[in-house]
Amino acid sequence: MIPKPQLEKRRKHGQNYFYITLVGKFQMRFLFFVPDVAVVRGGISVILDTINVLNENNIEAVALYSRPDFEYQSYIKTAPRIWSPVVREPDFRTKKKTLLDYALGRKVRPEGNAKPCPKWDARPGDVLIVPEYVSAWMPDRVPQYVRKVLFNQNPFALLNSSTKDGFDKRNFHTSLSISDACSAANRMVMGDEGHFFPLCISKEIFGYVEDKSFQVAYMPRKRENDSLALIKCLRASPEMKDISFVPIDGLSNTDAAKKIGESLFFLSFSEREGFGLPAAEAMATGSIVIGYSGVGGDEYFNEDNGYKVPEDNLMRFYEGAIRIIGGYQENRKSFDAMRRKASQNILEKYSEEEFKRGVLQSFSAICDNRVTTS
Repeated sequence: MIPKPQLEKRRKHGQNYFYITLVGKFQMRFLFFVPDVAVVRGGISVILDTINVLNENNIEAVALYSRPDFEYQSYIKTAPRIWSPVVREPDFRTKKKTLLDYALGRKVRPEGNAKPCPKWDARPGDVLIVPEYVSAWMPDRVPQYVRKVLFNQNPFALLNSSTKDGFDKRNFHTSLSISDACSAANRMVMGDEGHFFPLCISKEIFGYVEDKSFQVAYMPRKRENDSLALIKCLRASPEMKDISFVPIDGLSNTDAAKKIGESLFFLSFSEREGFGLPAAEAMATGSIVIGYSGVGGDEYFNEDNGYKVPEDNLMRFYEGAIRIIGGYQENRKSFDAMRRKASQNILEKYSEEEFKRGVLQSFSAICDNRVTTS
C-alpha cells in the first residue's frame, strides 16, 4: 500500500491551512504530462528541457505519457518516462474527433516507436505538472494526494480552460509560467502568477549568422490562409523578383534551425502565443523579422529589432515586407546593425544559464513549500 498524506487542518488569521505530514520518508518527484502528438513543438521542447535540467541537479523528474510505447526519439534530448491511462482525456467527443482526424489524415497519432516504459505507480512525493490546456479535467483523474502544479505556456489556452465546468483553481498547489503574457493570464485566472522561468534559445543551434542568403523563411502552420495569400502576393510583386521564399514545415528541429539560420528575412505569422519562439529564434540567428508578435512576443518584439505588424493587419504586413526586403540594399548598414543588436539581446535574455537558473529557483521553491491553503 502507498502511504497517503495525512492532512492536519489548522486555522491562522482566519484562514484554513493544511499541513502535510506523510507516513514515512519520501522523495519529491515531478511528473510532466507530455502529449504524444506527431512532432515536437515549442511547448514540448520546453518540458523535455526542464525535465533534463531538474535531473541534472538531483531533482527527480520524468515525462508522463498516456501509453507505454511512445517517446520523442527524434528530439535532441531524451527524458526518463513513465505512462498511465489516467492522463487520457475521457471525453467521448475527443475520441470521436481523434478518429475523424485519423480518417482525414489530420494530426495522425504517431506510431509507437519505443521500448515500453514502466507504468506510473503513484507515491506521496509525486507532483503532477499539468499543462494549461488539460487543466479542466486532468486533476480529477489522478489521486487526490498527488499535488498538482499548473504549467502555463499559452495564456489563451488557460483562459479557455478556465471557462469549462471542470476547472477549479483550488486543484493546484501553485503555478508556473514562461513569459510575461503567461504570467498575466495566471494573475487573471489563478489570482497569483506563481513561479516563472524564461525560455532558452540555444546559442549552438540559433547563434548569430553574419552572412545569410537573400531569402525569406516563414512557417505556414499558423494563420495558414494569411500566409498563403501574403506569399502569393509577395511573389507577384516586381520588388520581390528572383527572391526565394522558404517554408519551414515538416522539418526536424535541426533542419528548421538550419533553414532559418540561412535566411536573411523571416516572416512571423505568430497567433495567440504564450511567447512565440520562432520569431525569437530567427532574431537570434540575425534574421530580420517582419510580422505579428502573436501577443506573447510583445515582450521582445518591437520597432528596434524588426517590423512588428498590428494583429490581423495583412495589408500592413504586405507593405512592410515590400519596404524592408526591397529596401535592404539601400539601408544595409542600419539593417545589419539592427539584426546584430537583436541577436545579442535575445541570446543574453533567453540564455541557457538564465533558463537553468529560473527552473531551479522555481522548482526549489515548490520543493520547499509544504503548505497549501484552502
